[in-house]
Amino acid sequence: MAGFVEIPIPAGMERHEQESLRSYFQDRAQDTRSGFTQALDLTCDQKNAHAILENITINHVSVTGDSIEIGYHVELSEFQACKLLINDYSFKRTVTGYEFGNVWRFEKYVPVSERSPCDEL
Repeated sequence: MAGFVEIPIPAGMERHEQESLRSYFQDRAQDTRSGFTQALDLTCDQKNAHAILENITINHVSVTGDSIEIGYHVELSEFQACKLLINDYSFKRTVTGYEFGNVWRFEKYVPVSERSPCDEL
């Protein structure tokens, strides 16, 4: 499905082993072919179009029934050449999904559209 990201559940993986799950999803976050990052909010809250993704760290994974919650940390940076400044941003976020057959399914993240003062006129 186009609106979802599906991550295979490895055979034999215990769904309640925190460290194994964290390590598995950390690997998925680093592997651009897995598609997992499409489910993550990797935007900069300061709405800076020049921010560059530096790192994603999976902090915790918890499975309850057929639901899964993943806590992650996003690190971004921005270089302002005219001021010779480097700004670093760090955000803690979560993503939730559910078990669907032999995969975990997450909705793809869709950023909130930018608003303009003209929107209210």
